[in-house]
Amino acid sequence: MHIGVDLDSVLAEIIPAMDRFHNETYHTKIKLADHKSFNLSEVWGGTSDDAYNKLLRFQQSAYFDIIKPVKGARRGIAGLNKKHTLSVITARPYLLEKKTIAWLDKYFPKKFKHIYHTNQAARSNEPFVKKSEIGKKLGIEMMIEDNLDFAIDIVSIGVPVFLFDQPWNRVKKLPKGITRVYSWREIRL
Repeated sequence: MHIGVDLDSVLAEIIPAMDRFHNETYHTKIKLADHKSFNLSEVWGGTSDDAYNKLLRFQQSAYFDIIKPVKGARRGIAGLNKKHTLSVITARPYLLEKKTIAWLDKYFPKKFKHIYHTNQAARSNEPFVKKSEIGKKLGIEMMIEDNLDFAIDIVSIGVPVFLFDQPWNRVKKLPKGITRVYSWREIRL
């Protein structure tokens, strides 16, 4: 089976690093539970441009360079890699390709056949590719994701999704084809 794997908050524990950066730089007290929206301007306050500029500063900071893997991700990926083909499909902007590849080489060496950036986390006026388009191109048969909108996009092409539980994706009822998981131990294929 070919499995698509998101990066941030699925493989990379980005939110604690991002919160630490924001708290130490802007003297705030933001924590994971405050991320009830995927839209950072709703979490940090200010305009979308303010949030985007803060995000760029974070991505260029030492905080970004010390992001650790999500608990259980290394073991989970090693297990899946034995029987399946794995590809990273991340919404990260294209400008982070080198940093992303270096991070994956450090924590998940030779585990992924492809690494795709969709640029969906860039400014809204920049070109991007939907995760479903990449998934269709690769022929993925399963996706592991944390963003509900991206999960719905993937399910729309008939690909089931494991959705990692996060404050920003909690809804009363998930659409058909999306299964909520709380840890890498729950992903058995």
